[in-house]
Amino acid sequence: MSEKIKIGVIGCGRIAHAAHLPSYKNNSDAEIVYCCDLIKEKAEKAAKEYGGKAITDYKIILNDPEI
Repeated sequence: MSEKIKIGVIGCGRIAHAAHLPSYKNNSDAEIVYCCDLIKEKAEKAAKEYGGKAITDYKIILNDPEI
C-alpha cells in the first residue's frame, strides 16, 4: 500500500467546494491536511466538511515539507 498524497487547499470558495475538495476527499490516494482561506469561516466550513485543519495563512502550507 502506498502512502497518501497530502493536500493543502488554498482558497475554499465556490470552485473548491464544487470541484477540488470533493475530488480529493473521494480519492483514496489523497489526504486533505489543510483547508486555507483568508476568511476563517470558509476555511472552517471546508475543514468540517472535507477534513483537514482550517487555517488562514497559506504560508503554513508552503512551508510544510509533507505537502
